[in-house]
Amino acid sequence: MPGQALSDREALSLHSEVKALQDRLGLSYKDAAHRLYMSEVEKLRTEKHAARAMKSIRTRIDNTIVERIFPPISQLDGEEVSGEVEGAETVEGARPN
Repeated sequence: MPGQALSDREALSLHSEVKALQDRLGLSYKDAAHRLYMSEVEKLRTEKHAARAMKSIRTRIDNTIVERIFPPISQLDGEEVSGEVEGAETVEGARPN
């Protein structure tokens, strides 16, 4: 949300987090705020990295389906259609293959 001002509630929440860090680690307010900021930046980087990784995985799965799985299934489907399965009934309203 770049460019958006924080609400009072958000500002107070961040202030309390900075104060907690300051008390727990004995840091100055400036150092505690910087440390909190950097941890949030790292979370965003990790989130972006995870999103890119998931996109890459999804692309690989899609490619595997299209290149390795779909052709053999299509070939088998083509054999079924040309061989016509015995005893198969046509469902009313179904599209022909």
